Amino acid sequence: MDDPLTPARPTRYSPATPRARPSPPESSGSTGTALRRPSLRLVASPVVPLVFGPPRELRAVAAYPRAVYLTDGSRWVSLVTPGALLPPDGLHLEAQDDLSVRVPPGAIVRIGRGRLELPSGSALVATPATRLWLPVVRPGNRPRRCSMQLAAALLCDLPPQPPVADPFALRVTPRLHTLYGAVLRSLSQERMDEAIQHVVTLAGLGPGLTPLGDDVLAGMLLALSLLAPYLPENWLSYRYDLAVAAAARTTGRSASWLQLAGNGAFARPFLVFGRALQRCDRRHAPALLRHVLATGSTSGWGVAYGLLTTYRELGSLVGLE
Repeated sequence: MDDPLTPARPTRYSPATPRARPSPPESSGSTGTALRRPSLRLVASPVVPLVFGPPRELRAVAAYPRAVYLTDGSRWVSLVTPGALLPPDGLHLEAQDDLSVRVPPGAIVRIGRGRLELPSGSALVATPATRLWLPVVRPGNRPRRCSMQLAAALLCDLPPQPPVADPFALRVTPRLHTLYGAVLRSLSQERMDEAIQHVVTLAGLGPGLTPLGDDVLAGMLLALSLLAPYLPENWLSYRYDLAVAAAARTTGRSASWLQLAGNGAFARPFLVFGRALQRCDRRHAPALLRHVLATGSTSGWGVAYGLLTTYRELGSLVGLE
């Protein structure tokens, strides 16, 4: 049996062109904890062209102690430390550091040729030990027939609303249930044009960089990816169309993740939980769901709700009962 904590084992990445020799370790001085090994432990495959391509500048849009989101206006990169959620556009550092100090909002980071040059002048580099991560559902994995019953059981244990005290997030939850119910009905009846219209009304619903409505849609897209072996082939193109329609109605940060989800790429905790659901892993799935629910303030709940409701609804449609 696959390791339940490993959705896709990273493989070593060896670019076709020679890579510059890594710089010697640098200290962050008095601005924070020193990076003892200023290197990249892991690179998600969607951002390989940015990391190893021609140098370009990215701006920090949001910075937290364990994560920084960088963009040039059209492409995004998530720089994360050990222990942080690993997004599908993530660069995972080798060592801990306070990224909100190293790369504050508005700071410029230069990326390319296997390096990230930080505002302090220090650099994070790809080394021969840097690994490539493919943030996708493994092809060929077919959902077990008992997985729909597991999805229904887990959905019964899911809180009816995000477990947060944010009044705005809680205020939009009833509307979210109504709007997403319309999306599910359209999908189950294979009325895709209608489903896209409903998705557009749900996208961007809620506060934050990744609104709650977008998180639910990401869970829906993950369910479509997990159920792909049982769905008609054209449903993967529908998955992309749904993601693109939603991305046009939300924040830039959330839009980028939705577009990646439309191509089948997701954050690691969501993939791990989805794989446990797909293989009907009753032993590990409840704990993995709790791990998902601990993600962000509303993101984990939104993804879990979208995934489990869609999986239950479409699982019945494709005969997983």
